[in-house]
Amino acid sequence: MLRAFNPLRGLGLLFSPHNRAGLLILGSVFLATTGAEALYSDMGHVGRPNIYASWPLVKLCLLLCYLGQGSWLMVHKGDRQLWQMADINPFFEMLPAALRPVAVVLGTLAAIIASQALITGSFTLVSEAINLDLMPHLKISYPAQTKGQMYIRTVNLLLWLGCVGTVLYFRSSARMEAAYGLAITLTMLMTTWLLGVYLRCRRRHRLGSAVFTLCFGCIEGAFFLSSLQKFSHGGYVALGLAAVILWVMAVWYKGTQIERSQAVQYPLTDYLETLRDLRGDTSLPLFCDNLVYITRSRPGDGVDRDILYSIFDRRPKRAAAYWLVSIAVTDEPYTRQYTVQSLGTDYLFRVQLQLGFKVHQQVNTYLRQIVTDLIESGELPPQGHRYSVYGRRQVGDFRFCILRKQLPAGCALPAVSQAVMACKYAIRRAAGTPIRWYGLENAATFIEYLPLFVSRRDQTRLTRARPGAAKQDTGTPASMRA
Repeated sequence: MLRAFNPLRGLGLLFSPHNRAGLLILGSVFLATTGAEALYSDMGHVGRPNIYASWPLVKLCLLLCYLGQGSWLMVHKGDRQLWQMADINPFFEMLPAALRPVAVVLGTLAAIIASQALITGSFTLVSEAINLDLMPHLKISYPAQTKGQMYIRTVNLLLWLGCVGTVLYFRSSARMEAAYGLAITLTMLMTTWLLGVYLRCRRRHRLGSAVFTLCFGCIEGAFFLSSLQKFSHGGYVALGLAAVILWVMAVWYKGTQIERSQAVQYPLTDYLETLRDLRGDTSLPLFCDNLVYITRSRPGDGVDRDILYSIFDRRPKRAAAYWLVSIAVTDEPYTRQYTVQSLGTDYLFRVQLQLGFKVHQQVNTYLRQIVTDLIESGELPPQGHRYSVYGRRQVGDFRFCILRKQLPAGCALPAVSQAVMACKYAIRRAAGTPIRWYGLENAATFIEYLPLFVSRRDQTRLTRARPGAAKQDTGTPASMRA
């Protein structure tokens, strides 16, 4: 068995005339290499030093396990009764019968531990996809002091449903090996390709990138070709799941591009006088004391047209103060800071909340404190209320407006783009409500849907008819016409 460390023996078997499977034999041994791809996700959650310290021990244990199973097979190669078994497993067969239940328990625990890499890796990938605006916003929890350790409830639920469905579909681990092996080979190929792109574009090592990609690409490409035989035996399930995720990301990305192509930023200073006039127009009912819009634009940028359209055109909203709030999540766990720009007014404020990744985004609570601070500093007039269960108070009421796009009927977008936007908005509805993301469950919040500002198709205009000039239907009895 010690000769197995010589790679020339493996190459000799691969190109030996006795190997009638050719390169396809690699698909039978590829599962012995799996697990290394999980290092990338584990490293982001437990840190590089822990991987460096634990992986040599894991590697040694795996080598001893595989060498032991190979030795047992060589010793029992003449046992005909053993080879008549339908599904032989050397790992369990080489143990005494009394210890096999213990081995089954250990194997089950190992499977549970190994699933951690899938779970944490999924959390990391989804989190990065959200940051790149390739997936809808999902609520992320950070149970530890490290930002890399996270929990996404929606992803965890989808993983549970997917695992249960996969087990019920395959019904045996032998059938699941095909889907697993093909998925791992694709994962390794994608990792090699992405690292090659990183070395070429970011590190500017064109030669190193080419040598690295060619070397590892040939090895992993050989494993991939040998695993293609598994496509019809269950590999299509892995590719089907990947296609669904790719479809969601492609729809979200394309839909975001369409929305950005229609987005317009206006200089906020051009509308200060109009906001002042609206604020002082007593002919309109007071909508609220503090009208709050949560936006992604940073302080110093312009204001999105949708916000101005909501304030002026969608029922003019008269308020004592208007607030444009953006949230920046910092890498520190417990950051609680804010910046305010008043633009020289006492009724329009741009606020950026800088919150740590472990801080719950209770925008309602934080904004009430900011209003109190500005009233005490004299930057904001008092908003006295005579009637309150807490007596007289200086801070008025709040209304939080969350804007969302919707596709209007008869827009001039191509049919494919309309289908993309319809799918994106369906995914957005399934992803959850932003009210919970920002901790506004107990606040006065309303979601306002605005049309996607695109040109409309030419529509036939109505013609106004004179009263009584319409022709009567000659097929209708006079009594019924009366």
